[in-house]
Amino acid sequence: MPSIMVHLITALTPGLEAALKEDMNCCLRNLIAANIKTCYACSSSQLPDFFLAINDKDLQNDKSVLLDFHQLVPPTDYKSYCPYMIMFNSCPCKLSKVEDMLAPGLPLYISLSSTTSGKQCKQFAKYFMIPPSPNFLPFPVGVTSVVFMFAYRDPVEVVTDSGEVVARIPICNRSTGIACTQNNWTIKTDGSCMASIIPGHTALWATGFIIHHWSFLLIHALFSLFSWTWATLISSIQNGTIPDLEQIDHVQPYLQQYICHGTTPGRTLNFKDTKTFVATMDELIEFLDVTQEPTQGQVLQVWDLQPGKFYQPVLMTHDGLWRYPIDDVIQVTGFNLHNRLPVFRYSRQKKNGSCPNVKSMRQKAFTALVATNDKHQIAFNTNEFGLPTIQIVKPGTLTDYWWW
Repeated sequence: MPSIMVHLITALTPGLEAALKEDMNCCLRNLIAANIKTCYACSSSQLPDFFLAINDKDLQNDKSVLLDFHQLVPPTDYKSYCPYMIMFNSCPCKLSKVEDMLAPGLPLYISLSSTTSGKQCKQFAKYFMIPPSPNFLPFPVGVTSVVFMFAYRDPVEVVTDSGEVVARIPICNRSTGIACTQNNWTIKTDGSCMASIIPGHTALWATGFIIHHWSFLLIHALFSLFSWTWATLISSIQNGTIPDLEQIDHVQPYLQQYICHGTTPGRTLNFKDTKTFVATMDELIEFLDVTQEPTQGQVLQVWDLQPGKFYQPVLMTHDGLWRYPIDDVIQVTGFNLHNRLPVFRYSRQKKNGSCPNVKSMRQKAFTALVATNDKHQIAFNTNEFGLPTIQIVKPGTLTDYWWW
């Protein structure tokens, strides 16, 4: 089916800006009202001034509440969040200690960050189910071979004071958590869903629980090939040839040569454009001007952004009352006419480091990996993999690759 092209605008009209402010302010009011009574909001060292300022105010109707937020809530970092997350790692994990910790109730799952910005991955409690993306449209073919990972670490068991288990919270990467909550899959349904096939996909749900990387990829590929003529596959393997498939004439010589010699909080604006993204209303996003020193008074709102300039996003999530700057820099290119939110391209990471000695850094990189999970050392000892490979490239190479 043909995709609908979405065109951006370079500036908001007064009417669009007013509507955007109303939507974003309403979102912020709801976020404050939902989280102001949580343990984090009541006890965090980042929020006492704000908490006192709004204590007796009507959160939904008093206009000064939003002004108090922008003036009194500073940008925060993981250090202010970490002591509360540690409570979920306690054993036993008591309901009386973690309920309403960062947002009302208990998390749907605990998300793990990547380890690219530090030695250990960070944990984030996720309470809010992100709705499916409107850009996630049906593919033009009947089925597709998208690779999914659904595995999770040993879940956090939340117990009452008497020891009764009231919840089992999975610890997983963010994409796994989003996919499971959107499809209403819980730990309780694992056994009954293993033999199910996700609608529109080729592989069983169980394939997403394979944690060994080679087996994971091979089994996904195997299910993808079941829909192909098996005899053709066997013939290609035996003869070392690329079969005559539809619409590959222009690249078949290159493929044959290969066979012979061996070997973001945004969504895409348009289906086939992998470089341009549009912000979403799933999270409340604010911005810092990367050319200025960050202070709470200089946090910008979406209607303050100017096309062509570079900004650092600051996330305000439904999962807690905090402002979290992320280490990415984006370039705003315009605004989406449909939802009035900014359209942007990824530029770079804010923190750029260098590697002075590649040989010594290979061991240091491996040591950092082992610090995140001791299974890396076990795999190294059994020759499943060696030291990481490090290559130094010129500045801007990664950005050029993304744009390519």
